[in-house]
Amino acid sequence: MTADTPLGHAALIDAHVASRLAEARREQGLSLSALGQAAGVSYQQIQKYENGRNRISCGTLSVLARYLHKPVEWFFDTPESTRAPETASALDPIDKAIGELLMAVRQSQFVRRQAGS
Repeated sequence: MTADTPLGHAALIDAHVASRLAEARREQGLSLSALGQAAGVSYQQIQKYENGRNRISCGTLSVLARYLHKPVEWFFDTPESTRAPETASALDPIDKAIGELLMAVRQSQFVRRQAGS
């Protein structure tokens, strides 16, 4: 599996999300155990999320994001994913995929807010 395949893109995005989880946990000064307890999983599971051995489900990522005081899209953000749309064609395919995922997350949050009002 390479970065040129759709599954390669997914694996790279998973790795990026995993590294952002570890970054956020350390930023908050939390242990693996404390974060696991907050999310209802073991510290071993958090460790597996952070080292990329297990993928984080959308629901679990939402719980973790809330506990870590981060918007879900923060886990997908990269400097490249925040570029203006006119530069998107010059982006690396991975960065473009991350940007598309970020836009989808933002769009779904907008739709949920509109439905709730």
